[in-house]
Amino acid sequence: MAIGNDFLPGRPPLRSKSTNGFSMNQKPGPLSHIIAFVLVALGIAADQLSKIWVLGNLPGRPAVEVIPGCLSLAYAENRNMAFGIGRFIPDSIKTVLLVALTSALAAVLIVMMCRTAEKGMRFALILAISGALGNIIDRVRLGFVVDFIYWHGGFKWPNFNVADSFICIGVGLMMVLMFRHPADDASAQGGNADREKKSREETPPTAA
Repeated sequence: MAIGNDFLPGRPPLRSKSTNGFSMNQKPGPLSHIIAFVLVALGIAADQLSKIWVLGNLPGRPAVEVIPGCLSLAYAENRNMAFGIGRFIPDSIKTVLLVALTSALAAVLIVMMCRTAEKGMRFALILAISGALGNIIDRVRLGFVVDFIYWHGGFKWPNFNVADSFICIGVGLMMVLMFRHPADDASAQGGNADREKKSREETPPTAA
């Protein structure tokens, strides 16, 4: 029976690297799950507290300029999805449909978060989940999403909120990690293959 490289003294064990930011062997422990869900809750709290302040201070008032010529706080009610997607859906089913779609997406992201131990990817998923759930709460509680951040410096961007920022940053970070990891994985797997070949050449087979 040949002795595998994992059991040879003085040699580091071969480990599978992550693929597209998701660990293949390592799984996050209970403490990691607790920390992740606490961070999700904090993200939701930050989003909802900002919207509570907005609802109490901005409706019916002109835009409040934060950075002259660039950034303002302007109250808006978004009854559709990003960039007005969903405007053609009948109002009678729009809220239910958008809540169902966003909830399904959030559920997929939560499963992904619970299955990966890669810290960068987990953080990206935490941001995206926080944003998705923050906007779901708005739709269930108010029937629309509260938007209030208005960028108009150089170009105009549709009003958005803290939850939208979390989603954009989280998704952007996920894309960076997913494009970055394949090259790293290929290099690591090539190194593992070389070590396996060398160990087979150096280690004579032994009888079982």
